[in-house]
Amino acid sequence: MAAPPVKVELCHVANNKTMQVIESQLDSHLAHGDYLGPCIGVDDCPNDPDKTSAGQCGCGTPDDDADDDGTADCNDACPNDADKTLPGQCDCGQADTDSDGDGTADCNDGCPNDADKIEPGSCGCGVADDDGDADGTLDCNDGCPADALKISPGTCGCGVSDADTDGDGTADCLDACPNDADKTAEGDCGCGISETDSDADGLADCFDPCPNDPDLTCGCPALPDSDGDGEPDCTDACPLDADKTVTGQCGCGTPDTDGDADAVADCADGCPADAGKTTPGACGCGVADTDSDADGTADCLDGCPNDA
Repeated sequence: MAAPPVKVELCHVANNKTMQVIESQLDSHLAHGDYLGPCIGVDDCPNDPDKTSAGQCGCGTPDDDADDDGTADCNDACPNDADKTLPGQCDCGQADTDSDGDGTADCNDGCPNDADKIEPGSCGCGVADDDGDADGTLDCNDGCPADALKISPGTCGCGVSDADTDGDGTADCLDACPNDADKTAEGDCGCGISETDSDADGLADCFDPCPNDPDLTCGCPALPDSDGDGEPDCTDACPLDADKTVTGQCGCGTPDTDGDADAVADCADGCPADAGKTTPGACGCGVADTDSDADGTADCLDGCPNDA
């Protein structure tokens, strides 16, 4: 509701009548000889002993202006507030100031200096209640605001699972043998193979042709040595392979080459040139099967990898 226009009392000389005109018409009347105030000697309110002209409020109603704001109380919805003629959002006696310009006056705004909020919400004024990873925990309280699966970095940090596949108490991100509960490092024998040295000869059983004989004779003669590798057939697990004396990961006749140094021999490695993978997975060798938004579709196949 807009404030009523301000009116001014003047004497209309042409008919000697006191009247009210809006301020924008005042100059025109004065140019025609009309003058401010009631007509002299004319009583436009003959039945009102207190007025000779209608004024702002009309005959019979005083033109009182309690707050001296130029608007008579009869037209002033806030007669005791010189700064307002209408209650506005905050009512009389309180300014309708809107410090942050958001359309909500400070008197009704729980965040008067934050144009994006009118209530503190969970994060408080000045901080958006955003949940960037849509995990149900707002970013202001989320230690991993871009990781929908974590709200704190944990052992492995944001974006990396704290999974412990082999249940050995060491997270996979720190476990060089994530599928071997007995080892967290490859050691001499590699993941999945014990470092046991049964005969305490300083040579682990995985390399010891005579694991129970510290003298490495195994009770057999030096000959025959069918493959001529210096290891008697009786202690040579690969008696026809001059390059091996133990079967290793690939068996006799096949080298245990590990081209990508991932502890899985090429013969058993589906991605022999990719140290991060032993099977092609969804994305193929050389491309991680990362699923940033945890929607079950790897980023390499996901047109919106950050939108679950």
